[in-house]
Amino acid sequence: MNQKFKRTSSFLLIVCLIVSMFAGSAYAMHLYFEDAKGHWAEEAIQKLTEQGCIYQLKNGSFQC
Repeated sequence: MNQKFKRTSSFLLIVCLIVSMFAGSAYAMHLYFEDAKGHWAEEAIQKLTEQGCIYQLKNGSFQC
């Protein structure tokens, strides 16, 4: 392979990795469990959700 192709491929791979890191964070920030509103653990639940430790399944339940 020529040097230009390797350099371009490497650059695109790095850009894709960086974008994927931010895309996951942006998605996690918009998740919110409506049934946690007003609950004593609401803040902790939101922090764990933002960190990706808790996520909601399609059927409405959650999993750690």
